Parts: sequence; structure tokens; C-alpha cells
Amino acid sequence: LFGLGDQQNYPDSFCDGMGKIYELLQNKGIKFIGAWPPDDYDFTTSKALIDEQLVGLALDEDNEPDLTDYRLKKWVEQIKTEF
Repeated sequence: LFGLGDQQNYPDSFCDGMGKIYELLQNKGIKFIGAWPPDDYDFTTSKALIDEQLVGLALDEDNEPDLTDYRLKKWVEQIKTEF
């Protein structure tokens, strides 16, 4: 999974949509890949944060557009190993 969010203006619901999709699909026999560490983000809570990992790549084009390419490249490298 991947999602877009705004951690500055919505720190208490950052990428919640990604978490909601995860919740809807988690009991459907789907193998999720691409969990992502929340270390480089600044938010207070998110439905996408499960077991101290984001359920997918979270991008913040509003506040950190300069990190998008880096995050995407690292995430693609990671998910290639998870297939």
C-alpha cells in the first residue's frame, strides 16, 4: 500500500486512508508487503501505524516533496525483495 498525507496540518490522522484500506482488506487473505518505518515523519497518530510500522509508504507532498523521490526509490528496492 501507499498513501498521501499532510503530517503538518493533520498530525493526528496522517495517512489514515491507507490504514482504513488495510483494515478492510486484512482478513481477505491478502499478503501485504511494503511496511515502512515512521522514523522520518512528524505526526502524532495514524490508522496506518500498526506494530510500530506504517502499513505502506506514506508520502507528504505538501510538506516534504523533496523526500518523495528518495522514499519511492528506497521503497521499491524494499518491496522487490518481498515478492
